[in-house]
Amino acid sequence: MSRYSMFIAGGALSLAVSGVLQAQTGTQTVAFDVQAINKIAATGSPSLTINTAVAGAQPTQATSNGNSYAITTNDTGRKITIEIDVDMPTDVTLRASLAPPGGATSAGFVTLSHTTPQNAVTGISQRAETGLFIHYTLDALVTAGIVSGSRTVLLTVLAGP
Repeated sequence: MSRYSMFIAGGALSLAVSGVLQAQTGTQTVAFDVQAINKIAATGSPSLTINTAVAGAQPTQATSNGNSYAITTNDTGRKITIEIDVDMPTDVTLRASLAPPGGATSAGFVTLSHTTPQNAVTGISQRAETGLFIHYTLDALVTAGIVSGSRTVLLTVLAGP
């Protein structure tokens, strides 16, 4: 075999082998979906007791400061509303104030009721925070008499200003 023939045969063999040795590929489509997440959780066991007053004045307000909440939202323009499961007895008022997560605004102390959820925090956008304080106050007029009970506080994250 001549050198020229060997050269041509070698080139043809190289082309044939290079076609066989090329990498094989496949494709796959990956679908993804990040949905709205709006989660809130409260911690602490607030207990408020009114047991004193200055003579001639209404009973002294009770406060509870050792409570907190955590929030996670990947949404924008969220707010937290707060309400109780049953209205308070006549002449007894329960109020709450929530510390706002970064960039949001607290409404300060709001009166809790069963019939009307109150805006406690507004302007929440894409936050994940823990240890945000909840402060409660309890006021009673002397006309409330002697009463006791408990209420479930409902915190809700929803669309809002």
